[in-house]
Amino acid sequence: MDPAVLDLPRSVHLALWLPHADRSPSAAERALAVIQGEDEPHTVTADEDVPGTLSSLAELLNTWAREAVAVAAVLPVPGDVGGVPAPVSGDAIDAGECVLVSTPEGSFAAVPQVAAFGSVADTGYLVDWRVTRVPDWSLAVLAAVGSLPDAERDLRTALITATEALDSLEVAHWRPDAAEALAALRATPLADAAQAELAALGLRDRPGADGSLPGLTGLTPQEMQVATLVAAGLSNRETAAS
Repeated sequence: MDPAVLDLPRSVHLALWLPHADRSPSAAERALAVIQGEDEPHTVTADEDVPGTLSSLAELLNTWAREAVAVAAVLPVPGDVGGVPAPVSGDAIDAGECVLVSTPEGSFAAVPQVAAFGSVADTGYLVDWRVTRVPDWSLAVLAAVGSLPDAERDLRTALITATEALDSLEVAHWRPDAAEALAALRATPLADAAQAELAALGLRDRPGADGSLPGLTGLTPQEMQVATLVAAGLSNRETAAS
């Protein structure tokens, strides 16, 4: 393989080059060379309901580069097939990869079927892309990112937890420089909102009649460690490093 080409799955190379393969004949040639690498020329086997004449990778590139609206490479593993359409899930898991393409004529998946040949010292590869029509798809972020209200709620919870931990350890008496900071934290609207929310949820007691805050009850081990390090006089950087 060309040392200037990253060693990536064939589907990733196809997804990366497909949007650019129709810019010029040289771009198409370069895309074909990168995707095929040292393999034998790739072939294509398309289902009957897939439009166009697709029998080679060059024809696939020529057709999809002009029509593709969106393209994505998917690298599934057993037990995690997120993003893989059901019609090709089995083949995609076996291959460990596939390409999804959205065109005006529908959405399709291409899964490379790879067969090795030759000796151990001189191994070659035959690659046949199996093209199947699949339900329409779209790109999405699959993560527990939450919403803005969730982030604000987490911030308020973290703020009040840290303030209570430091207050209960009487950090202000040991570190005079922290007294004003703690007072400012307790005086912020964010702290008031956090106290109200936590009290309503039963997660933390409200301050008592004498104005005292709760102790360390309910702190997680990580929160306890951070509060203890700060109380011992460590700086923020030293605490983070610990």
